[in-house]
Amino acid sequence: MRVHVRKRRNEEFYFGAILIGNYPDYRIEFSVCLLIDLGRIIQIRKCSHTDGKKIKNNYSNLILLPALVNAHTHLELSALEDVVNPGIGMSSFIKKIVEARRLLTLEQMQMSIDRQIQELIDHGTLFVGDISNHGYHFRSLVESDLEGILFLEILGLDPQEATRNLNHMLERQYSLQEMAGSGAHRSWETMLNPHSPYSLSLDLSKLLWSHMEKNESRRRACIHFAESLEEIDFMNGKDGPMRDLFMKFTDAPLTALSYYEALQFWSDHCRFFVHGSELTDDGFELMKEKNVGLVLCPRSNLFLHNRTVNIKKAISSDLVCALATDSLASNQDLNLWSEAKHAQHLFHLEPAKIFQMITINPAILLDINDRYGSIAPGKATRWVGIPMDSMQDLWFSQHETQYNNFFGNLFLKAVEIEKTIFL
Repeated sequence: MRVHVRKRRNEEFYFGAILIGNYPDYRIEFSVCLLIDLGRIIQIRKCSHTDGKKIKNNYSNLILLPALVNAHTHLELSALEDVVNPGIGMSSFIKKIVEARRLLTLEQMQMSIDRQIQELIDHGTLFVGDISNHGYHFRSLVESDLEGILFLEILGLDPQEATRNLNHMLERQYSLQEMAGSGAHRSWETMLNPHSPYSLSLDLSKLLWSHMEKNESRRRACIHFAESLEEIDFMNGKDGPMRDLFMKFTDAPLTALSYYEALQFWSDHCRFFVHGSELTDDGFELMKEKNVGLVLCPRSNLFLHNRTVNIKKAISSDLVCALATDSLASNQDLNLWSEAKHAQHLFHLEPAKIFQMITINPAILLDINDRYGSIAPGKATRWVGIPMDSMQDLWFSQHETQYNNFFGNLFLKAVEIEKTIFL
């Protein structure tokens, strides 16, 4: 069920319970009233069950959670589900995806994208960082109940084409941003974004960096980084499948930065890296020094490469880490509850820590934590309601501070149970 609350003026909502705070200080407050006004929380107060019955917007059967934030998707690849085989590797994956996309019509792509937009919302993901080469589906995003950032990927290895490549994508960005509109209630933004260190020439990297500096977009820019050994070998000038693949795409000299050059360069110019499966210790150290976060897509990484990031090293390096789904071309679904459930099993982390990685942490990396990531006065009215009767076996004494039993079982149940989505 979806409940639209964004345009409500000075209305109270009563909930059986809400999740307050952030890791490691989560707590559940029972019998709570929220006063909202035009899409923002004005006040949170304790309320007796008797008083709650008098409130028109009564959801005494729900525990309220913050909306989920998926910092890395590729919705335009939604029609490519089941196209590639597990363990295919990076270069074969790129080749297969490029070939398969040529056979798709725009109508096929759009139908799959629209279906995934609805799936995201139904499972409680209400903000996404979506990567796109063209943004053909942007109108569907703008007209949906999702909010987000469309990262328009820029790439090109021919240094002579660097200026043309940048200008072409700038024109595309401006046309899309007009579609998004303006004002306080604009739900989507667009920005240019580097694809990866191995797909940009040094000239194009510098031009893009200059543009990002002028537009102060470094605070949320991201880049695919250290996803596979094939990529790192290619960046370091070694022969291999990645080099063979790119030589089929261009006759220009391959002038991408080396791994260590790229690590230094993009740590200065991006807010977070995506994937990081092959990051070295010095990579983690530099990211910490430069305040660069990490977005992990473990199911996607394991599907393509049979390995994923050293999450405990990333966390011990004090990086802001988030979970994301990547695309249906390399994942079975875009459900962050499923990603959290898998990550808990894979990494053996505190479930409360995992919940942080699908709420407040991605909100921090996308620079939207003033609105998303937790339930607090001033934040957006974008919530997920879970039926309390489905969680009865999870209640525990209030002196427990970590709530790991609650979150661990929440991941198991939230994948399947019907949720109420507040928009």
